[in-house]
Amino acid sequence: AVAAAPVPAGDPAPGDAADDDGAEALLLVHDWRLPGDDAPLARRLGAVITPPGARPAWTAERTGDRTYRVVYRPGDGRAEYDFDVDLDERRVDLTPDTARLLAPSLVSQR
Repeated sequence: AVAAAPVPAGDPAPGDAADDDGAEALLLVHDWRLPGDDAPLARRLGAVITPPGARPAWTAERTGDRTYRVVYRPGDGRAEYDFDVDLDERRVDLTPDTARLLAPSLVSQR
């Protein structure tokens, strides 16, 4: 079994989830896999632990009662990755831009 990627340490930025649901949304995205891929998303993107005082690379912002927008900002000039998470359905949805970044072949099959 593969251990879940740790939730980045540090104080959340304003507007980020500091609650258990936000942490759960982050973990769902970290553990999510592209169809046909054995590696969790956090490993594919090279999840980083945020140094104290730095803006977190991974953030979760509440968008509804049990829904979140999780954003990964690599910080190296690459585009950010956005995911919509529904905790009740345990579902991770890629935004269209993120789908193009992560899985161009999947988008072209639609």
